[in-house]
Parts: sequence; structure tokens; C-alpha cells
Amino acid sequence: MKIGEYLVAPVGRQFGYLFSYERNIKNLEKQVQKLEDKRFGVQKSVEEAETKRETIAPDVVRWLKTVNELNEEAKKFLEVELKANEGCLNGRCRNLKLQYSLSRKATKKTQIVEELRGEGDFSRVSYPAVAPSVGTTFAFIGGFKGFESRRLIMNGVMEALTDDSIYVIGICGMGGVGKTTMVKEVAKKAEEKKMFHKIVMVVVSQNPDLINIQGELGSRILMAGRILVMLDDVWKRLGLNDIGIPCGDHYKGCKIVMTSRSEDVCIGMDTYTNFKVGVLSEKEAWNLFEEMAGISNDGTSHPTDLQLTQMAVVKECGGLPIAIVIVRRALRCKKKPSWDSALEQM
Repeated sequence: MKIGEYLVAPVGRQFGYLFSYERNIKNLEKQVQKLEDKRFGVQKSVEEAETKRETIAPDVVRWLKTVNELNEEAKKFLEVELKANEGCLNGRCRNLKLQYSLSRKATKKTQIVEELRGEGDFSRVSYPAVAPSVGTTFAFIGGFKGFESRRLIMNGVMEALTDDSIYVIGICGMGGVGKTTMVKEVAKKAEEKKMFHKIVMVVVSQNPDLINIQGELGSRILMAGRILVMLDDVWKRLGLNDIGIPCGDHYKGCKIVMTSRSEDVCIGMDTYTNFKVGVLSEKEAWNLFEEMAGISNDGTSHPTDLQLTQMAVVKECGGLPIAIVIVRRALRCKKKPSWDSALEQM
């Protein structure tokens, strides 16, 4: 009696795969669409958080990555595998073995999709970013003087500021290379040298509020004499007159330094010269990490196993200062197993 009970359920499930083929396929399509709707909502929340420069939660990043991969896999199954075999499943000649196999696959995929959709109910997708002070990222090495690559760019920008024929200067490079830190360092040096009567810095961001920017600038520009305006994080071309910045031959007392991830945006803003900020060299990246970690290495001793792992992790940061800072803070005071785990994940 017991043997019969144990056999009935599995056998019934197998026949269910065979005779519920169409229903299982439609259910998969339905659940995939629900998952896509959930992904869209989470992605929009992430984009809004990124506009505010907030830090996206790691579990959200992993979930979105998994959803994208699963959607591609389900799409391939629904549009490619089924379509390629639809000739065998329609009409009088039905391939029962194939129908069973596809129905079973659809059921398994549906279960995975439903579970993943349930995991997408996040209480929060991001955390407020800590606003860095001037030179925060590079404070551990006394500003930019420790990096030859940054020092050369700094010298070029400062020289351009002394040229009366140059009104708009661009600093471009991918996110995280230190453009904001650099313009703050430029402002600091310009203030120390008393090059301008007033220095104003405005964060533009991906969705600029022109009225708010105008309010931040206000009449200070017209009343200040020689003024330096720092436009940070410009995503698209802005009309300087539209945001209340008089510039050019008719107002030679105003100079602008802007940052953008896109050199094309800088060119569109009529920059006279653009400085490209790249990633740190491997040596510069490790020097930054050493200073942050308080490591003193005169080169006479061999690196420990932990330091070798740390070097590998720093290398995986791809020369991005912000990535090195975040990783170091996250793994501060952690033992080697934590670094090994971080290296494996990266």
C-alpha cells in the first residue's frame, strides 16, 4: 500500500508535465512578465538613487544581475527553443517526449522566476552617500602630490586658469576616477593664490534643476568681479546664459571649470581645452591603499600572504580611487579569509 502511495504522486506529476504543456508555457510567460515589471520598478528606484549619488545596496545589484540573466535565459527558451520545435508540437504528429521535456523545463523555470520575484521586495535599494570634503579621496597622500598622473593634470588646469583667452575648461573621465576631488583641489589652490574674488561650486547632476542652479549662483557672479564657477557632474549640454552665467568676451572676469563623464558634453559646452582623468596606475593604486591602511613598506621585506591578497584585490579595483576607498573601508580590520572572499567575489 505504501509503495503505491509513493509511486502515485511522481507518476501523476510526470503525466501533468505531458498534458499541461500549454498551461505551463503560458504560466511561464506570465511569471516572466511579472518579474520584468518588478525589475523595471527596482531599476527606476536605482536610477533615482544614483542621481542623488547614493550607494546602491549590494543585494539589489546582485538581484538585478540575476534577473537580467534569467530573463535572457527564459527569453531564449520561449522564443528560440519552443519556436524551433513548434513544428513537432502542432498538428497530428506530436512528439510526446519533446512535449514532456519542454513542459518540465517550463515548470522548473517558472518556480525559479517566482522565487526571484519574491526576493525583489527590498525595504530600501540605496544608502545616502557621505559627501566628501575637499580632497577626501586623496587626503591620505596629501592631496594630489603623490600621483604623477594627477599632478600633471592639476598643473595644466592651473595654467589654463591664468590664461585670459580661456573661459571654459573641461575635466572629463569615467565615474570614480576623482574628477570632483580634482575640481575641489583646483578651487582650494585658486583660493590660496587669491586668483579670484569669488569661487562658486555647483553640482549639476544627471537631471539638473536649472532654477535651483540659478538660485545658487544668483547675483554673486555679477557682484564679485573675477569669479571662478565650478560646474560638477554635467551630463548634457547646458546653455551658460540659461543658468545665469555670463561668459565670453563680454564678461572676461568669469571662468568656468566643469566636470563630465563625457568629453563630447565638454566640447558641447564650448570648452577651450579638456583634461582627461584616467584610472590610477597599479603603482599609484597600491600607494593609495598603503597610505589608507597605514602600511609602511620600505621595499626591503617580502609581502605577507595577506598583503599579496590585498594587492590582488586592489588590482581588481581597476585603478578607480573610489573603488579602492570603498573596499578599504569595507574590509578595515578584517582578517585574511574576508579578503580572500572579497577577491573571489570581485
